[in-house]
Amino acid sequence: MLGQDNPILHFGQIYLFECDLEDCGYVFSQVRFRVMGDCFFALFRFYVRVDGVKVRVIDTRIFHEFGTDHLIREFKHMESDYT
Repeated sequence: MLGQDNPILHFGQIYLFECDLEDCGYVFSQVRFRVMGDCFFALFRFYVRVDGVKVRVIDTRIFHEFGTDHLIREFKHMESDYT
């Protein structure tokens, strides 16, 4: 349902916050979404990078098919040393 054969009717991206961490890294939180004729999809992303220490990404994806009574939520946490 998220393929190219299902045209996107509306889409957007909203930055909830963004900061350069006093020149010691970078952090942001955003929501990206798209609405098709029979479903919608949203991606909530939190990203933080502390220079020389760590990089972390936390994603939450939400999918809903119109006409059903449930949401599908996928949560993903990725973290690595800066090197």
